[in-house]
Amino acid sequence: MASGRRAEKGTVAALATEEKIGDPHFQVSENSPFLQKRLQVFEDLYEKQTRRLKEKPRREISIELPDGSKKSGTAFETSPYDVALQISKGLAEASLVAK
Repeated sequence: MASGRRAEKGTVAALATEEKIGDPHFQVSENSPFLQKRLQVFEDLYEKQTRRLKEKPRREISIELPDGSKKSGTAFETSPYDVALQISKGLAEASLVAK
């Protein structure tokens, strides 16, 4: 084995075996009980956040872009996607993230 290949050297035993990695008693099951609890936590947090956002004042804002141009929007409503749509539909569809 070539030097500097610690990742391969350290896992060579695990990779050489035919056994599954992890808990041998694990079984996949539909609608596991933990999923309902996790979903309920998400729904509670989502509802709380939605209520908080609805209480925020809506006012007109100006968004300055890196090139110095300005786009208009509404606080707590206009998303980076909306701003990209104001520039071009292609940009909005090609964008993955915004800051």
